Order: sequence, then structure tokens, then C-alpha cells
Amino acid sequence: MEAFGCDYIQTYGMTETSPYLTFSIIKQHLQDLSLEDQFKYKSKTGRPFMGVDLKVVDENGNPVAANEAQVGEIWVRGDTVTPGYWNLRQETEQAFSNGWLRTGDLAVIDTEGYVNIVDRKKDMIVTGGENVYSTEVENVLYMHPKVLEACAVGIPHEYRGETVKAYIVPRPGEVLTAEEMDNLVAYDRSSHSACRAI
Repeated sequence: MEAFGCDYIQTYGMTETSPYLTFSIIKQHLQDLSLEDQFKYKSKTGRPFMGVDLKVVDENGNPVAANEAQVGEIWVRGDTVTPGYWNLRQETEQAFSNGWLRTGDLAVIDTEGYVNIVDRKKDMIVTGGENVYSTEVENVLYMHPKVLEACAVGIPHEYRGETVKAYIVPRPGEVLTAEEMDNLVAYDRSSHSACRAI
């Protein structure tokens, strides 16, 4: 924002939604907040775009708590959302529930109605009965100054069903050791459920 002298707005959408679903435009009453607090909203996925009905629901289709902690799937409907996939009845039935498009994106929602995507449903790792979001693990790994890129995936595990495996690319000229990564994970274990599964 400083470099380009402009505002920052995050958007989210899909091909099936023509494309916008959300904008992170600040609500009028939030404009009195400090710039730092405003940016906490601006950096989220956003709130529903005009004409879009959006909800974040659990596995039973019930809305999750607006506490930025309970994760659910984003469901949307509206005039800009496709009614289905051309000549693909089975795919349409799998993607829709009572007129709502199930996006496959997992998110949390706050009391102001801003959603924040945490992962893709297909990317979620279920290990020992615990849901681990790959982006949560990756965000912890990105805390290390030597990490350039990180990717967390689920791999088969005989006892846990799946376990987390991370791939890391160090920054140019840096060398990462397993001990450094172990220390990072141990340091952040208390507040990140994902790390407990590594």
C-alpha cells in the first residue's frame, strides 16, 4: 500500500460464480478503526458481494459459529452463480445442495460477516481423527526466516490413517536442518493443532 500509494482489497470467487463472491471492503463503521486494525479485515477473504448469499457450514449443513475458530465449507447462491454444469447431471448433483453451490473451500467467519479461507476441503488431512489444514502447517513453517516455500500434504499412515508430510525449499544460500524445523514445530505446538500431528 505504501509502495503503490493505493488501497488494498482482497477478492474471492470461482469460475462458477462469474467470478466474484467476496470483497474485503471495509464497512462504514469499521473505518474509524486504526489503519492496522482495518487491515485485519482487509487482509481477510472478505464479505459477500452484492447479490451473493454466502454461508459457512459444518458437515451437517448448519452455520458455524462466527468466532473465527470453527471451520466450515463456504456455500453460496445467487443470480451470478451457475445453476449447474452443462450436460453433467451427476457432477451438478454432487456440487449443489438445495440450490447452494458447495465451493469446497474451508473457512472461518467473524461477527462482521467477513470470511477467511483456511484450506480446500480436498486438501484437509485427517490424522488420528483430527482435522489438520495444510495451510495451517505451511503458515507455521513460513515463520522460519530460511524457508522460501513450504507445502504440507497428507500421506498414508498405518495407524493414524494419514499423517502430515512437509516439503520445504530453503531460501537461496541457506541451509535448513531437520533440527531447526523440529525446534520451530515444538515452539509453536501449543497454539497450532496442526503441529501436534507432525
